[in-house]
Amino acid sequence: DRIEASRNFANKLWNSGRYLLGNLANLEREEFDSLAVVGPMKVEEFNQLRLPEKYIVSKCHGLVNKVTLGLENHNVGDTGRIIYEFLWDEFADWYIEISKVRMADHDSSDAKEARKVLVYVFDTCLRLLHPFMPFVTEALWQQLPHKANALIIADWPKTVDDDLFEDTDAISKFSAFQALVKSIRNARAEYNVEPVKKIDAVIQVADEGFLLDLNSEKGALSFLARLDSQSLRVVGK
Repeated sequence: DRIEASRNFANKLWNSGRYLLGNLANLEREEFDSLAVVGPMKVEEFNQLRLPEKYIVSKCHGLVNKVTLGLENHNVGDTGRIIYEFLWDEFADWYIEISKVRMADHDSSDAKEARKVLVYVFDTCLRLLHPFMPFVTEALWQQLPHKANALIIADWPKTVDDDLFEDTDAISKFSAFQALVKSIRNARAEYNVEPVKKIDAVIQVADEGFLLDLNSEKGALSFLARLDSQSLRVVGK
């Protein structure tokens, strides 16, 4: 079972990489090279991101902090597991899916932001995974925008004693977004709604900050929950 699970994870990692590289394929060389990760994301740049991007970068930073501590304490097994869970459950199942909405217009500011975040998070994960999976991570990393000659000599994502920052408010809000999507999916399953059918929905939100974020992410919500984006309404109390 462990061998099969490891094979499936390697396939998931490779397919995530192929998706990312496919969205970088037609970029001009200057823009491609500008996406190379040269250190942790700056707070000023982070603050310009939208909610899903803030969430995945925050969770990625939390992962870096945990993995660094785990390896320093020689806790290899649990450390490998949390990288696996992040890449599968958070990055692939949530952010990659949301990025598909961003990529609908390849030249939009949303698409550019998504490409930057995809590269940043995937590059960081490859650096964390390299001690566990050196060959596949090196093969993928060599195809990403990069500065160092090889992943094995690239900087570790956490280069100072202080932990990388995490936005707990963004994590809380996006967790609520995830819970909303799951509840709609459960309702669809309960009422045997066909997977391809888009449904109407009116969503009432009490928190004003979350109301603004949810209205700005109606496209992502519609895509993930299979809602009719034209009739979807998100209202306050």
